Amino acid sequence: MDEHEVDEDPDYTSMDYAQLAAQGMNEEGLMALEDAEHQAQEAMALVEKGRRTLKEARFKQHQVKMSRQYYKTNNKPGYTSGSFRRSSEEKITCLRCGGDHRVAQCPMKEKSQAQAAEHQESAPFVCFADTQEQACVADNLVSTKDAVRQGKAVLDGGATKTLASVTAMEAIMGINSSKRGSPGVSAVDLQDRPVFGFGNSSSDRCLSTAHLQVSAGGQSGSLRVHTLDKGDGPVLFSVDALRRLGAVIDFESDLVCFRHLSDKHVIKLERSNTGHQLLPLTEDWFQQATEVHQGVPSLKAFL
Repeated sequence: MDEHEVDEDPDYTSMDYAQLAAQGMNEEGLMALEDAEHQAQEAMALVEKGRRTLKEARFKQHQVKMSRQYYKTNNKPGYTSGSFRRSSEEKITCLRCGGDHRVAQCPMKEKSQAQAAEHQESAPFVCFADTQEQACVADNLVSTKDAVRQGKAVLDGGATKTLASVTAMEAIMGINSSKRGSPGVSAVDLQDRPVFGFGNSSSDRCLSTAHLQVSAGGQSGSLRVHTLDKGDGPVLFSVDALRRLGAVIDFESDLVCFRHLSDKHVIKLERSNTGHQLLPLTEDWFQQATEVHQGVPSLKAFL
C-alpha cells in the first residue's frame, strides 16, 4: 500500500469544486479549501500507518510469547539444559545443592551474588560466550559440541583453573552413570565459587566446585572442576591441572605425557575441528596411551 493510500472512510465525502464555484466561491476560497482537504488526507494516511504499525507490533509480541512458551518445553523433567535425555536409571548429582537431580530441576534458588572486589580466575575460551564455532580444520574431526556430549575436556593453557559448564558436567555424569552406575562426582563444594573472567570481557561466579573422579593406568584420582551455570562449553583442563600432572605436550603431533603419573606413557590426544586438543574424562587416560621404553624427560633437563 502506498504511504498516502488509505482505506475509504464512510464519513468522508470528496469536495465537488465545480459545484462550489457555481455557487459563487472565488478562486482564493477554492484554493484554501483544496489545501485543507490535502492536509486532511495526509492526516488520515498517518492514522492508517499508525494502525498498521500497532497491528504489526501486536503480532510480533504474540510471536515472542508463543516462542517462549515453546522453548519452555526443554525444561520439563527428562531433559537437561543441553538437551540430553535422562533415563530412569541415570544418576546425576546437582551442582547447585548436591542433591539427586539436575541443576535445571533444583528447588534451591540462586543466592544473590555480592559485587565485592576479589581475585578473578581467567578462562578466555570463547565457548562460554555462546558464540558460534568456526570450523578451521577437516570436517571429519569432532566439534566442540560433540566433545561436550562425549565427556571430553579441552586442554586450555589460558584457563588458570579447571572450569566446565553445567551441561558438560551433566553429560560426564550421565556417561559415568551408564558405564559404572555412578555419576563419578565424589563431592560438590557449594562454598568454593570463584569468579572467572572470560575472553569477551565478561565475568561470572561459579555455581560450585565438583570433585570429579578420573583414572589413569587403573589408579583413581580427583579433578577439581569449577562449574558454571551459563552456556554449554566444554571442560577446560587448566594450566594449573597440567602443571600438577607434570604435563609435557607436543602440540605438533598432539601428544602428551603426564610425567607425575608416569613418564613412560604417552597419550595421543584427539584434535577438534577448531584445533583444540581433547582429553576424555570418562575413561582411563592410559587406555589409548603408548608405553615407551625410556622415560620422557622434562625440558628443564636440557638446560
